[in-house]
Amino acid sequence: MKSVRVNVGGRPVLVSRPDASLSGPFSVDLLATFNRARTEGAAASVLAPSASANVLLALIPQDISLVSTRGVASAWLRARVWGATIARRAARRFSHASGSFWLEWHREMRRHAGDERLPSDLRARLRESAQRSLARSAATARAVTRFPRRLLRARVRTSLAPAFFTEASTSA
Repeated sequence: MKSVRVNVGGRPVLVSRPDASLSGPFSVDLLATFNRARTEGAAASVLAPSASANVLLALIPQDISLVSTRGVASAWLRARVWGATIARRAARRFSHASGSFWLEWHREMRRHAGDERLPSDLRARLRESAQRSLARSAATARAVTRFPRRLLRARVRTSLAPAFFTEASTSA
C-alpha cells in the first residue's frame, strides 16, 4: 500500500494511492487505508488514478472522515505522494547498490584470502574482512513487502453515496 501521512489544516490525513490495476488489489488497499486511518485517528484521502472510474470509490466510510481531493488540494496531495514515492524508490535503490557493493567486496576479499603467496596473518584478516562485508551485504537485503493482514481484520462500515444509492435502487 502506497500511503503518506500529511497534516492538512493541523489534522493528520493518511493519503493513499491504491493499486488500480485490478479490483482485488484496489479493494485491499482501500480497506487497509481506511483501517489504518481509523487506527491512527487520522482522516483518509484516496487519490484515484484519473483513468479509473472504480465503483469502490463511491463507498463512504461511516466512522472515518474523508478529505476531498479536488483542485489545488488534490495537486498538493499528489505532489506529496509523488515525492514520498520517489524518496522510497531512491532509498531502495541505494540499499540494493550498497548490498551489491559489499557482496562484491566479500568475493574480492575471499579471492585474495586464498592466495598462498600472502602471509597467513594477512590472509586471516582478509577472511575476517570478507565475513564482515558478507554480513553487511545480507543486512541490506531487500525487505519483503508484507501483506497488510492486521489492517484487513477489522470491518469498515460503509455506505453508498446518495447518487449511487438511487441508481442502485432503480436498478434493483
